[in-house]
Amino acid sequence: MPVMLRLIYFCGLRPNEGREIQNKDVVLDNGILFIRKNKSHRERRIPMTEDVTDMCRDYRKKISFFYPDSPYFFPSPEGVPYSSKWLTRQFLMLWNKVRMPENTARVRVYDLRHRYATAVMMKWLDNGEDLYTCLPYLSAYMGHAEFSDTAYYIHLLPEKLVRSKSINWGRFSRLVPEVQENE
Repeated sequence: MPVMLRLIYFCGLRPNEGREIQNKDVVLDNGILFIRKNKSHRERRIPMTEDVTDMCRDYRKKISFFYPDSPYFFPSPEGVPYSSKWLTRQFLMLWNKVRMPENTARVRVYDLRHRYATAVMMKWLDNGEDLYTCLPYLSAYMGHAEFSDTAYYIHLLPEKLVRSKSINWGRFSRLVPEVQENE
């Protein structure tokens, strides 16, 4: 469970991409994940950092002792991927153990992906990178079919970013349509 959640977060995966990844798609020799199934039916290769690759190597050594013939990187005791409901229950159980009592925010495993995207963008801004140049890379990395799907994450960034001169907000507002309230 900890390895699965870390992989989802540190690689910006959709929860099902992490749960359903197969052993053959985790290439530990060069630290690459091959994502076959995704929302837009587009395959992609995701480089892992050295520490994430090392974490996966250690995990594979341990899990292969118990499930040597499983095609899945995260096999359930039945030898199939864990269900979405199982992952959600486990994640919420952990969340409820660590959250402050006054924090009533609703969280989902998918929020790890959102957090990944905003952390990457904040790092780029802190480094003085041009978001217009960098966002297409993040879009490809995350497997988005449309650039606007990646630009969506900008609304999650902190308020100080909204005041930043490094983003032309008029240009971004054309990428993300305004949401109309139902009256």
